[in-house]
Amino acid sequence: MWESLGRQSSGRGSSRRGSSGGSAIFLLSTVLAWTGTANAQTNDAERDTPAWLAPLQAKLGTSERLDVLIEVALPLEPTAPVRERSEPQASAESVAETTRTNVAAMVVPLAETLRGEDVPVHRTYDYQPLIHASLSLADLRRLAARTDILTVHENIRYQLPTPPSSLERESGTNAPPERESPQLTSSVIAMGAASAWSRGFRGQGYAIAIVDTGLNAKHEMFRGKITAEACFSDPGTYSYYQSFCPEKAKSATGPGAATLCPDMRLRGETVCDHGSHVAGIAAGSGGAKQGVAPSARLVPIQVFSGAPGCSYCLGAYTSDLVAAVDWLIKNGPTHNVAAVNMSLGGSSYSDYCTGQAMERGIRTLRAMGILTAIAAGNSGYVGRVGHPGCIKDAVTVGSTNNAGVHSYYSNSAPMVDIAAPGERISSAIGGGETSYDTYSGTSMATPHVAGAVAVLRSRLPRATPEEIEYALKYSGPKLRDSGWAWSIARLDLASAIDIVGTPPPPPGVPMAGLFPGTRPGPRSILRLANPSHTEMKAWLILMQDSPRRVLGGYLAIVPGRSTQQFAMSDMENALGQRADPSATVTVYVDVPGRAFAQHVAVDPAGQAMSNLTVCTSERADLRTYLPYVHAATSSELPSYIVLMNSSAVRRAATFDVYNAATGASLGTAVTPLIEANSSVVMSARAIITAAPLGGTPGLVAVNLELRPSFDGIAGHAVEQTRWGALTDMSVKCAI
Repeated sequence: MWESLGRQSSGRGSSRRGSSGGSAIFLLSTVLAWTGTANAQTNDAERDTPAWLAPLQAKLGTSERLDVLIEVALPLEPTAPVRERSEPQASAESVAETTRTNVAAMVVPLAETLRGEDVPVHRTYDYQPLIHASLSLADLRRLAARTDILTVHENIRYQLPTPPSSLERESGTNAPPERESPQLTSSVIAMGAASAWSRGFRGQGYAIAIVDTGLNAKHEMFRGKITAEACFSDPGTYSYYQSFCPEKAKSATGPGAATLCPDMRLRGETVCDHGSHVAGIAAGSGGAKQGVAPSARLVPIQVFSGAPGCSYCLGAYTSDLVAAVDWLIKNGPTHNVAAVNMSLGGSSYSDYCTGQAMERGIRTLRAMGILTAIAAGNSGYVGRVGHPGCIKDAVTVGSTNNAGVHSYYSNSAPMVDIAAPGERISSAIGGGETSYDTYSGTSMATPHVAGAVAVLRSRLPRATPEEIEYALKYSGPKLRDSGWAWSIARLDLASAIDIVGTPPPPPGVPMAGLFPGTRPGPRSILRLANPSHTEMKAWLILMQDSPRRVLGGYLAIVPGRSTQQFAMSDMENALGQRADPSATVTVYVDVPGRAFAQHVAVDPAGQAMSNLTVCTSERADLRTYLPYVHAATSSELPSYIVLMNSSAVRRAATFDVYNAATGASLGTAVTPLIEANSSVVMSARAIITAAPLGGTPGLVAVNLELRPSFDGIAGHAVEQTRWGALTDMSVKCAI
């Protein structure tokens, strides 16, 4: 019976499919693994219309051209390596050179083709497969027919996070006496920096890149600290804005490139106020105040453009942020950059955002040993963070006060990696040598983390980015809130100093207690459910628990809207590594977006099922998504659905039904009316057969998604006909 459940075809990639039913590739332990093949040429008539085309056509409207970033598909894609502690880490220079070679091979020919078609190409990048161009409607349609285009991004303009309205800056004659005013000193003490300083770790030997509005080079906090500068400020087709680089050039490097500080607003403030404030928190060291890493150097990079006299016109285009990251990939190793600070943001996301223009560059910086700290945003969202903080390879930072209480304005979500002091922080601004002001926001919290990265680097120069992030996130107390289904780490640098260098567990959410394939008795099956409409690639890192050793990394491919099953024995066979029969195995599940995982055990005959899901996910267990519900043909293990109507009126529940093996839509199914504030238990067969295609021959299992119009919850249970008992299958790990 179980074999029929466990060997469903994914419908694609059959040459790589294991016997467990999911497509998979095992990875060798390498310093930097690369997989993939060049895009094959296909007939234009056979190519699907890319998803990016329609929204960009709508954005173009009646305009002649739209500013975009064209992302070229590379023949090689970077992957997360499984690296043993004894293996050396790839040098930053070798990572950069490998990246540059692959980018040049694909980007240069396409850029020349576009220029030959009279497309305005504003910029290409050396280390990211992107082309900044202005496209007409005809240009967009021509690109849509090409097979070497991964996607096309609108060139979005980012803003500085809006300051919290009730935590206004304290400055001028209304400021309290200095001994009573908010101090940068108090925040760095609160997050444990003074303890690290007393042990000799002050960020010496490293630099922090401040990708912001530039800084006031004359300020006492920055004397002798600026080791390099750059500016990228290209308004593109938007003539209303102007560049803030020297002589209004589109880019500049060298002394003065990021320290021009033109007057910006009607009140005479300068462009550099925000960037100076952020830089002072991260690494300032003069006068009465010191930043988190006072011995670190600074690399300011100015990326904003605007209109003088307009207080709402300051913004940074994606193309300029990408240019800053490109410059850092090339020059970061020369200046020993430990961290990049981005206290800026745009549209908010409720999950990790993938396929974004900045994603690849931030991932490359991490592979080079450079972490990017990004502000979560000041909108007070619960379950959402701003872009680019939603990028998974970033270190996303929320705000607390000095007592560690979550700031009401700070966005919070499972994507927020850490929280740091961000309320009423006094630091440098533009203007004179001793100009200070007090700001609040996640912009101020983020440089506390960037500075902490530099301090940890000075403590252990050979530490990997993963070891540094692990030390930051798992050394301090957790920040919790009654309205959250997650917790957020609080920055505690004094404790992080002690554990930096400790090997972190593999990336991903750990699923614990799986049985090795050689163990007699129950067999373990890992189910992965993909609720999105696109194919999901999940990294499964297998670790034997005692004695602890890496079995290897397994790439599981799950089509959109489907559920695939992976037997522990099949994964071990593919890796060529078997766990000891008496041990247990933890599987770390790492996916780019949202997924659900279950550990299901079966007896040797493949009939009795038990849900043994145990994981450390701090995300909500969304019980409205029910993966692998047995269909009518699975009569030996019938499924039941439990529905609770929480509303005050009678209401039916509507499910979207998908073939669990292929992800194909089977339509919708509507239940009978359920009484108010009551629950029912009904056969899944009745729900499935109500869908238009529910009677599909050979259908084994379906995924059910409860539509949000139903105010209530859903559960899934399986009957063990041998004993007449029900097993709860609702519990799953939300990845």
